[in-house]
Amino acid sequence: FEWAGAALRAEWARTEFRAPVAATGAPRAATPVAVPPPSRAVSAAPRSVAGPRDGAKRTLHFTGLPFIDLATFEEFMEVNFAGQVTCANFRDFNDGRPPVAWVLFADEETAANVALSHAQFDWEDTQVQVKFAKTELDPSKIR
Repeated sequence: FEWAGAALRAEWARTEFRAPVAATGAPRAATPVAVPPPSRAVSAAPRSVAGPRDGAKRTLHFTGLPFIDLATFEEFMEVNFAGQVTCANFRDFNDGRPPVAWVLFADEETAANVALSHAQFDWEDTQVQVKFAKTELDPSKIR
Protein backbone atom coordinates (compact mmCIF):
# COMPACT_ATOMS: atom_id res chain seq x y z
CA PHE A 1 0.00 0.00 0.00
CA GLU A 2 1.50 3.35 -0.98
CA TRP A 3 0.78 6.39 1.11
CA ALA A 4 2.31 9.79 0.29
CA GLY A 5 5.26 8.14 -1.44
CA ALA A 6 6.00 5.74 1.43
CA ALA A 7 5.34 2.01 1.54
CA LEU A 8 2.96 1.02 4.33
CA ARG A 9 2.75 -2.57 5.56
CA ALA A 10 0.11 -3.83 7.95
CA GLU A 11 0.02 -7.17 9.77
CA TRP A 12 -2.29 -8.85 12.27
CA ALA A 13 -1.12 -8.26 15.84
CA ARG A 14 -0.12 -11.35 17.80
CA THR A 15 -1.25 -9.78 21.05
CA GLU A 16 -3.64 -6.99 21.88
CA PHE A 17 -2.11 -3.54 22.43
CA ARG A 18 -2.48 -2.34 26.01
CA ALA A 19 -1.65 1.29 26.66
CA PRO A 20 0.41 2.00 29.79
CA VAL A 21 -1.83 3.19 32.64
CA ALA A 22 -0.79 5.79 35.21
CA ALA A 23 -1.71 5.53 38.91
CA THR A 24 -4.80 7.64 38.19
CA GLY A 25 -6.07 5.04 35.76
CA ALA A 26 -5.65 7.34 32.77
CA PRO A 27 -3.36 6.26 29.94
CA ARG A 28 0.10 7.86 29.97
CA ALA A 29 1.70 9.37 26.93
CA ALA A 30 4.13 6.91 25.39
CA THR A 31 7.81 7.80 25.60
CA PRO A 32 9.28 8.58 22.18
CA VAL A 33 11.77 6.01 20.95
CA ALA A 34 14.52 6.72 18.43
CA VAL A 35 14.32 4.36 15.47
CA PRO A 36 17.57 3.74 13.59
CA PRO A 37 17.53 3.88 9.78
CA PRO A 38 17.22 0.54 7.98
CA SER A 39 20.47 -1.39 7.62
CA ARG A 40 19.89 -1.95 3.90
CA ALA A 41 18.35 0.13 1.17
CA VAL A 42 14.59 -0.30 1.02
CA SER A 43 12.79 0.38 -2.22
CA ALA A 44 9.20 1.58 -2.31
CA ALA A 45 8.91 0.20 -5.84
CA PRO A 46 6.66 -2.83 -6.25
CA ARG A 47 8.36 -6.20 -6.32
CA SER A 48 8.72 -8.11 -9.55
CA VAL A 49 5.89 -10.45 -10.40
CA ALA A 50 8.30 -13.08 -11.67
CA GLY A 51 8.06 -16.38 -9.85
CA PRO A 52 10.58 -17.26 -7.17
CA ARG A 53 13.68 -19.11 -8.39
CA ASP A 54 12.82 -22.37 -6.67
CA GLY A 55 9.10 -21.79 -6.19
CA ALA A 56 5.99 -22.32 -8.25
CA LYS A 57 5.97 -21.44 -11.92
CA ARG A 58 2.31 -22.15 -12.76
CA THR A 59 0.54 -21.77 -9.38
CA LEU A 60 -0.76 -18.40 -8.23
CA HIS A 61 -1.92 -17.60 -4.68
CA PHE A 62 -5.04 -15.39 -4.43
CA THR A 63 -5.28 -13.62 -1.05
CA GLY A 64 -7.63 -11.01 0.36
CA LEU A 65 -10.63 -12.50 -1.42
CA PRO A 66 -14.07 -11.17 -0.47
CA PHE A 67 -16.25 -13.44 1.66
CA ILE A 68 -17.56 -15.58 -1.19
CA ASP A 69 -18.39 -19.25 -1.61
CA LEU A 70 -16.75 -21.86 -3.84
CA ALA A 71 -19.39 -21.54 -6.58
CA THR A 72 -18.81 -17.78 -6.87
CA PHE A 73 -15.04 -18.29 -7.06
CA GLU A 74 -15.39 -20.98 -9.73
CA GLU A 75 -17.67 -18.68 -11.75
CA PHE A 76 -15.09 -15.88 -11.48
CA MET A 77 -12.36 -18.25 -12.72
CA GLU A 78 -14.52 -19.43 -15.64
CA VAL A 79 -15.49 -15.90 -16.71
CA ASN A 80 -11.97 -14.42 -16.42
CA PHE A 81 -9.68 -17.37 -17.21
CA ALA A 82 -11.76 -19.80 -19.29
CA GLY A 83 -9.67 -22.71 -20.52
CA GLN A 84 -6.52 -21.43 -18.79
CA VAL A 85 -6.92 -23.10 -15.37
CA THR A 86 -5.89 -26.72 -14.73
CA CYS A 87 -7.28 -26.82 -11.16
CA ALA A 88 -7.85 -24.62 -8.12
CA ASN A 89 -7.86 -25.10 -4.37
CA PHE A 90 -10.29 -22.64 -2.72
CA ARG A 91 -10.21 -22.50 1.08
CA ASP A 92 -12.53 -20.73 3.49
CA PHE A 93 -11.97 -21.82 7.07
CA ASN A 94 -14.97 -19.76 8.32
CA ASP A 95 -12.86 -18.32 11.13
CA GLY A 96 -13.28 -14.63 10.30
CA ARG A 97 -10.35 -14.49 7.90
CA PRO A 98 -11.03 -14.01 4.19
CA PRO A 99 -10.86 -17.07 1.93
CA VAL A 100 -7.72 -17.85 -0.09
CA ALA A 101 -7.12 -19.84 -3.25
CA TRP A 102 -4.27 -21.52 -5.09
CA VAL A 103 -4.79 -21.74 -8.85
CA LEU A 104 -2.72 -23.95 -11.16
CA PHE A 105 -2.63 -22.48 -14.67
CA ALA A 106 -2.14 -24.44 -17.89
CA ASP A 107 1.38 -23.12 -18.53
CA GLU A 108 4.05 -20.81 -17.11
CA GLU A 109 3.39 -18.03 -19.62
CA THR A 110 -0.31 -17.86 -18.74
CA ALA A 111 0.50 -17.77 -15.02
CA ALA A 112 3.05 -14.99 -15.55
CA ASN A 113 0.55 -12.96 -17.59
CA VAL A 114 -2.17 -13.36 -14.94
CA ALA A 115 0.29 -12.44 -12.16
CA LEU A 116 1.13 -9.28 -14.07
CA SER A 117 -2.41 -8.29 -15.09
CA HIS A 118 -4.11 -9.24 -11.80
CA ALA A 119 -1.34 -8.52 -9.26
CA GLN A 120 -3.85 -6.42 -7.31
CA PHE A 121 -7.48 -5.79 -8.18
CA ASP A 122 -10.81 -4.84 -6.60
CA TRP A 123 -13.52 -7.45 -6.17
CA GLU A 124 -16.66 -6.56 -4.20
CA ASP A 125 -14.88 -3.61 -2.51
CA THR A 126 -11.98 -5.85 -1.48
CA GLN A 127 -8.34 -5.63 -2.59
CA VAL A 128 -7.35 -9.06 -3.92
CA GLN A 129 -3.64 -9.80 -4.32
CA VAL A 130 -2.23 -12.40 -6.67
CA LYS A 131 1.33 -13.68 -6.31
CA PHE A 132 3.25 -16.77 -7.27
CA ALA A 133 2.77 -19.50 -4.68
CA LYS A 134 5.72 -20.90 -2.74
CA THR A 135 5.11 -24.40 -4.10
CA GLU A 136 3.37 -25.86 -7.12
CA LEU A 137 -0.22 -27.06 -6.63
CA ASP A 138 -0.54 -30.84 -7.03
CA PRO A 139 -3.86 -31.70 -8.77
CA SER A 140 -3.82 -35.23 -7.30
CA LYS A 141 -4.12 -33.78 -3.78
CA ILE A 142 -7.20 -31.62 -4.48
CA ARG A 143 -10.37 -32.96 -2.86
